[in-house]
Amino acid sequence: MICLITYVVLRATIGPGRGASFIAYEIATGGDPFNFKELAAPHPILWVWILILHAVSWLMVPVLAATAVDAAYRRWEQRMDELDMEVQDEMTGILQRHVGIDGDQAEEIAQELWKKMSRKLAIKKRTR
Repeated sequence: MICLITYVVLRATIGPGRGASFIAYEIATGGDPFNFKELAAPHPILWVWILILHAVSWLMVPVLAATAVDAAYRRWEQRMDELDMEVQDEMTGILQRHVGIDGDQAEEIAQELWKKMSRKLAIKKRTR
């Protein structure tokens, strides 16, 4: 939204055909505002706005990237938790079907085995 407003103000201030869209894009993506000083210098408020947008874009882009990485990591963790539950359920089913252990006891044994395997896996990951 800020970029759109910047584009409209640039187009109105410097006129059509002077690259308002290119300037707005460059500034919003962290481009050097001093490349456009000649166009914006006669308009001090516009020049200050371009500098502010430049600074904000350098702050916003990393935050947006971090947000995307965090969301992907949370989805991955959720999927791993779902898979852990599936494995535990399968282990419980195997203990019930093939060993003949009743439901509650099979679930308890599966959870204990899963905890042991998880600890061993964590130790192996740390030693790499």
